[in-house]
Amino acid sequence: MHIAQARRKPFKVFLVMPARDSERIGSAMITSRVLPVLAACTPQLDEIEDLRIVDMSIEPFPFDEVRPGDLVGISAFTSVALSAYELARKLRQRHGATVVMGGAHVKSVGDEPLRLQCADAIVDGDGEVSWPQAVRDYAARKLETIYKGGLAPEPAFVRARWDLLPHLDRYVTPTVQTVRGCMKSCSFCSVWVQDGRKPRQSADDDVIAELQYLYAAGFRLAILADDN
Repeated sequence: MHIAQARRKPFKVFLVMPARDSERIGSAMITSRVLPVLAACTPQLDEIEDLRIVDMSIEPFPFDEVRPGDLVGISAFTSVALSAYELARKLRQRHGATVVMGGAHVKSVGDEPLRLQCADAIVDGDGEVSWPQAVRDYAARKLETIYKGGLAPEPAFVRARWDLLPHLDRYVTPTVQTVRGCMKSCSFCSVWVQDGRKPRQSADDDVIAELQYLYAAGFRLAILADDN
């Protein structure tokens, strides 16, 4: 007889972009794009009592707010991989958090965070596909170790939740993504490896809505991120 396992107790979700402590100056030139997007596609579940974005180029990670059972999503570039691994180990070993890692570094190295015991799970691919499923599975106590989301189709793109990014006034320039993927295969660039060689375009209404929000927030210059 199969006995259904009770859903998880309420937990916090932290979305983190790691950075070295020595490089934190309290401001940044360009906003993190991935964090507001992951926030937008995080499912609204009764088990989630709070959603917090932490860009460590702006502020240190709030370890005192983490409780055992909280979920931490870390998106890292290879340039800060060692800092990301150190953060993940501390969160798992000292604070009892569950860590899910993704981003460009995981796309390049696969299950390395699992082999190094730095993560409980990894997500490979666009966050709109893999991250929501990982969160739902965690809430249902059935988190898997690997989520391969692949490339999200254009209808799956979501508007970034800029309203959830704290300290927005500490960034010089926001970035709004219009196109993912590039037809070229330049050896110095990771875009075509990570985002594919078929360009995928964001909906015009979504781009306009993000720009309107950022204008209202006081920005008069924005970068349109087009991989082509």
